Order: sequence, then C-alpha cells, then structure tokens
Amino acid sequence: MKTIFRLCGALTLLGAAFVASANEGRIVFLDGAVRIVRLNMAPVEARLGDTFGAGASILTGAGRAHVRFSDGALLTLQPNTNFAVSTYVFNGRNDGAEQFAGSLLKGAVRMVTGLVGRRESRVFRIEGVVATVGIRGTAFKMEYCNKDCGGRADGLYVDGGEGTTVVSNAAGSVDLTRGGSAFVANPQSAPERTSQRTSVAAPAPPRSPAQLVGAVREEQRFADYSFKTGNLEPPFRNINITQAGGAFAGMEQVAGAGEIGSASGGTGAGETLTVVLDAASRVFAIGGTGSNESFFLTINNVENAGTDGLLYWGRWANGQVQANSNSQGKSSIGTIDLAGTNSIHYIVSQQASMIPTGGTATYTFFSTTPSTSNDGMLGAGVTSGTFTANFGSLTSSTLAMSVSHGGITLNQNGAITLTRDNRAAFSGTGGGSFPFTFEGFFGGGNRADANPARVGIAYQIQRPGNYINGVAGFK
Repeated sequence: MKTIFRLCGALTLLGAAFVASANEGRIVFLDGAVRIVRLNMAPVEARLGDTFGAGASILTGAGRAHVRFSDGALLTLQPNTNFAVSTYVFNGRNDGAEQFAGSLLKGAVRMVTGLVGRRESRVFRIEGVVATVGIRGTAFKMEYCNKDCGGRADGLYVDGGEGTTVVSNAAGSVDLTRGGSAFVANPQSAPERTSQRTSVAAPAPPRSPAQLVGAVREEQRFADYSFKTGNLEPPFRNINITQAGGAFAGMEQVAGAGEIGSASGGTGAGETLTVVLDAASRVFAIGGTGSNESFFLTINNVENAGTDGLLYWGRWANGQVQANSNSQGKSSIGTIDLAGTNSIHYIVSQQASMIPTGGTATYTFFSTTPSTSNDGMLGAGVTSGTFTANFGSLTSSTLAMSVSHGGITLNQNGAITLTRDNRAAFSGTGGGSFPFTFEGFFGGGNRADANPARVGIAYQIQRPGNYINGVAGFK
C-alpha cells in the first residue's frame, strides 16, 4: 500500500508504543468505575490503556469496559460484572499452543473471539458457574443471574452469534447459532433452549467511527467498540475520499517536532481513504485500506473546525486518539492523549477536481487552523498568502504565505513539485524566516475557468528547537 496518509508515522508511533504484549489484554474503553485485580495484588482503579494477564479479574461495578486481547479478541463487560482470566497464551500464531480460559462470576459479557480457538475450539472456554461456553465461531453473549436480574430465574443465559456457541455441563450440551439462546439453571440441570435472551445491551445507534467508516474491516465486527464522543454531535456521515476523487492533508505534532502527510486520490487499485464528519462538519475519524495493511484513527474532541462547503479543516486537540493498524497480518492498537503541545491538524476535500495539463491559476489564502509549536503556544496561523499553480510543469508552482505566531510574523516562500502520477497532489520546501516544508492537494471540484476550485496544505516551519505547524486553505 502506498503511504496515502502518513500523518507523521502515527501508526508506527501508536502501534509500537501501545500494542499489548503477546499474553495480555488491554483496556480500550472505560465508562464509570472499573477495577482490576491482578494476581496476588490489591484492586486498583482501571485506566484506559491498562494491561493485564492471566490471573487477573475485571470488576466493573457501575461502569463498563472493553478489553482487547492481543489475538484480536474483544470482550465487552456490562455493569456489575466480575470476569476473571485464568489462562491466556498467544504467541502470535495458531500453532496449537494458544489458549484462553475465563470465568464469568457475576454479570454479563459480550465477546467476539480472535485467533485463539479459530483453529482448535478446545483451546477456548469460559466458565459460567453452572456451565461452560465454548466456540466454533466468533461471537456470543452470556449473563449469570444470582438474585440480581429482577424477576428472571437465577442461572446462566447465553445468546449465540456468528458461528456456533456450545453451552455444556455434566448434564448435557446445546449448540447455538445466531438468534438462538440457552438457559442453565444449575450444574445438575442440562442446558435447554429458551426464548429468553440475555440483557446484554445492544450496540447504541450508530455513532462510533468503527460503525461508520468501514475502512478497517476488522473494526466493523465490533459495532459497540468506541469511546466517549467528547464534543462531537450526531448525525455522522462518512466520505470516501478515494471514490470521490478528493484529497486530504494532515499534520501531527506529538512529543516532538512532528511531520506532515497527505493523500490526494493517489491510491492504487484496491486502496481506499475515508474520513467521517459529525453534524458540525468536524472530521473525527480517518481510515485507510490497501494491500496487506490498513489503519484507523479516531478522536473524541475536535477544535478550530471550519468549512466552506468544499474544504473541511480543524485540529485534533485536548482529547484522546485511538489508533488501530494491521500490516502484514500483524495488528496493533493504542491510544494517545492530545494535550498541551500535542495536536493533529487536518484539511480535507471530498470533491474531485479535474487537473489541467497546461495554464496557470492563482489562489488566495482564506482559511487556517491556529498554529501550534513545541512550547505549547497557540498562534493565529496563516494570515495571508498566495498559491500560484503552473499546471504545465511539475516543478514551477510557488507558495508565499505569512504566519503569525508568538507575537511575530513569519514570511515563508516555497517551491512546489506536483506528484507525477497524481497531479492533484503536491509537496514543497522553502525558506524565508525559517526553512519549511509542506504537502497538499487540489480539490473542491472545478471553478468556471476549469481550474481546481480549492487548494489545501499542511505546513511545518522548522524554527530551531520549536517547530510551528498548521494547515491552510486557498481559493
């Protein structure tokens, strides 16, 4: 897959820093009070990103939690649940050595299994006090009632999902598929089919990027895999950048200087780039797929967002980014807090532009995000500028712009190189007050003179020890 969206190596950074080790689960969602009890240790309050291995228990109390295991399994724990992991072994491949064993002592869970159990069902089981749940499939729900389920009888309730879910004890066994449910009253009673289903909450109405983007097929299996939506507002809508012929540019400043990256219909066969916007036209999710790799990024807080109906721009800040990636069959997941100096700027167009093969066009600055720098300062960003495009040459376009940051004005000038195999995208370098680099695209459809309607750029001014970053739009 081409690097259609580098975003400063965000996937590399998050994947390497936050992927769970081979024999651990990781808390990927928290809502309310949740505790972890590790082997031979006192209970501790769970935090997003915490990991644990065999011998640990998760107690949700009034809260809820989602746990992702390194084999790709996802476990959703409902309120007032006590779930223990007695065995978890996964060395990164299905070779017969993998194992998962857990116990639902109280409450309810929903689980989508991963690689463990895919080859041999005997290596996966969950004890439910009165019966054991095994799998020849990938999804199920289970709930254990003990005088805490209202008027329902005490015992174990299990709902089948994808594949086959096996509910068994010494007295008998029942195989469940999607739509089927079973009930087990006690260890001496055989499992029996029932019309009563678990009270495990159904996924909320579509609101999470995982439900909407569809860029990472794996995430579509976890419809309720999300985290708090911060300042976002439904309804949400997704834009397939590749099919629309649109473009994207982004800049990240995380724990250092940061870099920039862009995409502009420059994807190859079978590659996609998708973004999701909320009701206020704020971009809060970005996903991409290609040959043997995919990625998915989402944020729960967007600031300084704006749109003119053709371009959308803003800044991911003061929130939490979640990243999922899969490359050559290896998956990673992680989160990172964006606070203080940390920001991700974006500018995107969903409308295609036909790129002329000759002639020139001039574009004037009209939109920007506040500029950010390593010292945590927030500036005004671009205040004026001109972008001159020479469509008859790959190397003759120019950019001149002024940036106000920290009480000073930086005047920057750069030379532009159009991408040879996709002339809607470009990159450039230049100087002026300080050296700087930028990347961007032509987008927004075509205006009356047949030239592209909009230009979007992501820039980085390389002031020594204190880089300045942002995005800007021209029309």
